[in-house]
Amino acid sequence: VDIYRGALMVGGHARVYAIVHDVTDRRRAQARLNEEQQRFRATFEQAAVGIALVAPDGQWLEVNQRLCDLLGYAARELRELRLQDVCEADDRPAAISQMFQVASGRLPHSVHERRCVNARGDTVWTRLALAPVRGADGATRYLVGVVEDITRQWQAQRALDAYQGQLEAQVAQRTAELEEARHDAEAASRAKGAFLANMSHEIRTPLNAIIGLAQLLQRDELPATAAQRLDKIDTSAGHLLAVLNDVLDVSKI
Repeated sequence: VDIYRGALMVGGHARVYAIVHDVTDRRRAQARLNEEQQRFRATFEQAAVGIALVAPDGQWLEVNQRLCDLLGYAARELRELRLQDVCEADDRPAAISQMFQVASGRLPHSVHERRCVNARGDTVWTRLALAPVRGADGATRYLVGVVEDITRQWQAQRALDAYQGQLEAQVAQRTAELEEARHDAEAASRAKGAFLANMSHEIRTPLNAIIGLAQLLQRDELPATAAQRLDKIDTSAGHLLAVLNDVLDVSKI
């Protein structure tokens, strides 16, 4: 209980009074509130990612130790800065737009990758998530920001992209080589076809002439010896033509 004491004069006599209030429910509510605050503080400080309470204009209100370690600043130093102050110059407009859209209610929350600059001046790739905390009137009181260091994932992705680029270049080079080899093979095939056509013409033409003249001579009256020799010429020429046709057919295959 809370007891309030006082004194007053009644009929010329001093009187002491006391007012007693039962504050059990209020003390219990305060105890629960303290417990919840302690639980929140423990979660806030022991989180594996950077957590901060950020004003709608980007001012750091509260920061946990993980965020301090990530950016290389002491908590006091960070609270003197704004969120956009630790972003690289090229990323600042996008970071400000992200905060404005979340704080104004245009976006219920937002997650983007941002390049930050730590206290040593090194670039740190981060994944920044923002969500608003609103009052009873619906106005944004502050933003809850979660900052995750993704530098290693980004470097791994860059290495993977570079390796993929090398593979694509090698595939393109190999494809070009195969295409060149195909063109060479087609050119060789065309050259072989031209050669076979020329060879067929150049050999068959005189051979057909020999066969034709031999057959004309066989119609004339010749001595027996000459006729036998002419038959052998005709027969041999016919065999030679057959062999030539077989060779050209196989060469075409």
